[in-house]
Amino acid sequence: MDETKLPKLEKLLALETLRTFASKSLNKDEVITVLRTFIEKTRADFLAAFKEVIKLTTEIEKKLISKIDNKLSEADIEIKNAKSAVQQAKQDLQQIVKETRDANTTTLAQLRTRALESIDSLFTKMRLNDRFNTLLGQYKAKVEELNTKIADVPTTEQIIDKERISGLEDEIKSLRKEIAMKASGGVRRVYQPYVDDFSAQTNGSLKVFVLSREPLRTNTVMVFGTDFPVILRYNTDFTIVGKTLTLTSAVPAPSQGATMIAHYQA
Repeated sequence: MDETKLPKLEKLLALETLRTFASKSLNKDEVITVLRTFIEKTRADFLAAFKEVIKLTTEIEKKLISKIDNKLSEADIEIKNAKSAVQQAKQDLQQIVKETRDANTTTLAQLRTRALESIDSLFTKMRLNDRFNTLLGQYKAKVEELNTKIADVPTTEQIIDKERISGLEDEIKSLRKEIAMKASGGVRRVYQPYVDDFSAQTNGSLKVFVLSREPLRTNTVMVFGTDFPVILRYNTDFTIVGKTLTLTSAVPAPSQGATMIAHYQA
């Protein structure tokens, strides 16, 4: 069969087949295979097919280049966006570091202030504790001193002991002698010594007391107490009218529970 006389329709079908293969992005080997299929065709058909292949290849290259350019553009945009994101992240990190440093500085300053306040408070408490211990020691010393003084104070029995009252024993002896001398002159009234204890009546304000009997002689009445003065003087510290004994303004009223005793003859 003469290939130069191939029907026009067959040529068009061959070219269309080649376009179809080329549109599918054939690789080099596939293109060569197509060329070999038509290698035996006429020169004119081969040249036409080769030109078509070149055209299709050029279009494919353009498409590939366009796709590559698009990808590169997209990559550049992504890189720029990534750079911008990295820069923003860097700025954010720097801000975070600055805020953290400022916060740490503030926190350390607060901790330092609190520590100083705590130390000052501790030393204040220590000083107060030392002062308290000093006062406690002074208080204990005062208590010991008072206990010693209290131990040295004579008891009520010791105070009213007639041997401890100056002149009482001599006065009693004188009275007894006087009674003995008067007893030899017939039946006479014998006067006896009496002791009235007003200790149960002392309350810090009472100054008037009633004797159990009217004294023989008011100037011989003797009054004793545990408050100062211990021995009271007649007319100066007390007066007697009948059986009423009244303390003068020279002495205070006996304190609550104080001892007060009157010794007289009746």
